[in-house]
Amino acid sequence: MKSALDTPLRDAARPQRRHFRIAALLALLAAVAAIGLVAISGWFITAAAAAGLAGIVAAQAFNYLIPSAAIRLLAITRTGARYGERLLGHQAALRTLARLRADLFAHIVDSDVADPARSSADGSARLIHDVDALEERLVRGPTTTGALAGLVATLAAIALASPAAALVTLLLILAAMGVARPLATRAAQAQERVQAHVAHLKRTLVEQSAAAADIAAYGLSTPMADTVAILARQGDAARAALARLDMMTMMVGILAAAVSAIAVFALSSSGLPLTMLAALAALAGGEMLATLLRAQGQAMRTRGSVDRL
Repeated sequence: MKSALDTPLRDAARPQRRHFRIAALLALLAAVAAIGLVAISGWFITAAAAAGLAGIVAAQAFNYLIPSAAIRLLAITRTGARYGERLLGHQAALRTLARLRADLFAHIVDSDVADPARSSADGSARLIHDVDALEERLVRGPTTTGALAGLVATLAAIALASPAAALVTLLLILAAMGVARPLATRAAQAQERVQAHVAHLKRTLVEQSAAAADIAAYGLSTPMADTVAILARQGDAARAALARLDMMTMMVGILAAAVSAIAVFALSSSGLPLTMLAALAALAGGEMLATLLRAQGQAMRTRGSVDRL
């Protein structure tokens, strides 16, 4: 669903479009390299062990140079690509938000002049909190592209050992996203409650600071402090609820990856080295799935900020 913020956000991101694209390509490269690294490592260790158990002739005939070189190359590629993706992605996101914040400030000033009843503090809160909430959305854009590529690489690696296990993994991915969706909705509601508690606590502290002399004169320091403590505990409880929902979302991805690895062992008719390659790829794909689940939840969490802006 489009919002009135789409156009100014797109305009603010236009100068950084090239950086976002490069970050997405680097994220894709890092994800594929991560899956390949884990998968080839599993195959290499298992194949080397099998060659060693087969005897001295088989051990001497086993070619360990190419797999070990591939592992080193993939490790370097993953590290460098991930660093570049984080650097360019965050740089582009921060510059985009800096321009968006300036544009929104001009609109808020005009609207405040046109409507004297509107509090300028509301405009400041929007500029600070709601625009900052968009940072995670922009940063996760390239990361989500990489996660999708990583899941495709995971399915391809699993299909080498067992097409049936690859189909089961695909169904698990779809099921995990379906299960995580209501959790994301609840997390978005919990995020709104956290922000509401923080805003209430700030208003209370500002009001008490303004009336500090009267509070001290009438001996109201203790009840006022108790009020602040109650508000702080309510905010902490809201944060704890949000953390529990985030943990449950992560557990969905971990459980899906574990079941996928079990399916590989149960359905694979290939040799042990190829089966280990597929099983470890399935486990590594859990990280990519968790990234997609977090992105799904983050999109819902920023919806309230987008609506307010």
